[in-house]
Amino acid sequence: MNITRLLSQNLRHHWRLHLTTLLGVAVGTAVIVGALAVGDAVRLSLKKQALQRLGQVEYALHSQDRFVRAELAAEITTDAQVAAVLHLPGTALLPDSRRRANNVQVYGVTRDFWELSGTPVATDPIAADEIWVNDRLARQLDLRVGQTLLLRVEKPDELSRDAPLSVAQEITLAFRVKVGRILSADDYGHFNLWANPLPPYNAFVARQWLQEKLDLTGRANLLLSGQGSHADSLMQQLQETLTLDDVGLTLEPIAASQQVQLVSSRIFLDQGILEAVQKADPSAEVIFTYFVNTLSSDTGRTPYSTVAATSYLKSFDAEMRDTDVMVSQWLADDLQVGPGDSVTIRYFTMGPQRKLTQQQQQFFVSGIYPDEDGPVDRQMMPAFPGIADQENCRDWDPGIPIDLDLIRDTDEAYWDTYGGKPKALVSLSAARKMWANRFGSATAIRFDTARQNGERLGSAIMSTLEPQKLGLIFQPVRQRALTAGASGMDFGGLFLGFSFFLIIAALLLVALLYVLQVQQRSGEIGTLAAMGFTAAKIRGLYFLEARLVAFSGILLGVVLGLGYTAAMIHALGT
Repeated sequence: MNITRLLSQNLRHHWRLHLTTLLGVAVGTAVIVGALAVGDAVRLSLKKQALQRLGQVEYALHSQDRFVRAELAAEITTDAQVAAVLHLPGTALLPDSRRRANNVQVYGVTRDFWELSGTPVATDPIAADEIWVNDRLARQLDLRVGQTLLLRVEKPDELSRDAPLSVAQEITLAFRVKVGRILSADDYGHFNLWANPLPPYNAFVARQWLQEKLDLTGRANLLLSGQGSHADSLMQQLQETLTLDDVGLTLEPIAASQQVQLVSSRIFLDQGILEAVQKADPSAEVIFTYFVNTLSSDTGRTPYSTVAATSYLKSFDAEMRDTDVMVSQWLADDLQVGPGDSVTIRYFTMGPQRKLTQQQQQFFVSGIYPDEDGPVDRQMMPAFPGIADQENCRDWDPGIPIDLDLIRDTDEAYWDTYGGKPKALVSLSAARKMWANRFGSATAIRFDTARQNGERLGSAIMSTLEPQKLGLIFQPVRQRALTAGASGMDFGGLFLGFSFFLIIAALLLVALLYVLQVQQRSGEIGTLAAMGFTAAKIRGLYFLEARLVAFSGILLGVVLGLGYTAAMIHALGT
């Protein structure tokens, strides 16, 4: 009998048995293929996700609450494109408040941003009072194009709420906007600098419109650089183009003096700024002024005053010790103290989670200075929020609890005459021991314009300032994203381990099915032997049948395994 004909008859007569074996092989193959393919699929999925959310962005400088000039993007001349973005957290909700989305990432962008996507997303700029949202935010709020949306954005403040004397109140502004587009991941709608398994709630508006609404005209806090850029070149360009205005610094003249002082919109001067000034002009005068709760002696108490410290006093020859305090004539009269008497200063310090702790320090009067033409002036007090902009003491609203009933008519009269002029002086080292914080250990730096050319002073400071010490550094976000995707957990080994017992069970199942098939066909084997078939031919016939069934099962198992992999990737991504 012809072997081919015999094989065909056997396959037809035993199709149930062969089908069972084929399905067993398919299950075993699907388990093995799925376990091995998921690892590679997850790795490729993470890489694709990273490239989708970053587009062509190679480096990013996120200055957080420090708002630089948006023109910096154009002034940084590299081979790659640089885009300036205004990025703030916000909240989106429907006008009837039925649906709401928190932690919305609001981006004020221009066409430069969309050009970094690598896909032709925006042919026209976003119109004023228009918003483009990504698909995840659209699903959360059930949005449609043309629908009205209420967008709330927190009004930023350069003085951190964790800084001493900062106002804790959050000011949010609400705007009614119309949905112009709904963006998918392929449309750059999932833009995100940080790796996250879930896409963020993204909202894109016109940068100029957002700047005007938040009184941040011409400002940005996120610079994005495209492919082809290099970190060293970007940082060098940043060093050369940064100005005092970019880091919130201002040089202001001192009234009736040949001095100018460097002050910050963040109230406190960072350590990096102090180091740059020290290099630019080692003889500059460092000032540290603080708002204290009380100045008291055995005979009196003065509420809510400013106390200053300076690196040198021109009017006195002797250096101050850390236990010395110099008081104004007004304060000496109010407390009825003189040289040698003790004065206690009570003040608040800011701890974790904005926890205020009142502390005190005792000093001894080493001298009394005149109220007029003394070593202090009203410009020594920085623009403390809630204090400096008030005409009346009883209207003060600083970032610390105060009892306005303690303010006397004499205190009001002092404020009307001298403003925030400090009433006492301590040494700079003593002030830093009491009031230094992570935001800085000085509030002003003064320069003598008779020695230092005022026009060149700003350039001299910026030439020695290291941007990275102020948190201004281009981070390699693309490299980090790809590295994180490649060096993460080995999902192939993980799923292979999870499926180990299934694989063993599938192999045992296939082996048992073949053993069962041979046992059930033992009579057929005896008949073939009686008909003159040799053992080798019989073995070859059965091996041929087994290979055909196994090959068909493997093909089916590969399809099932790839389907399992696709389902698993979809599940992991939701």
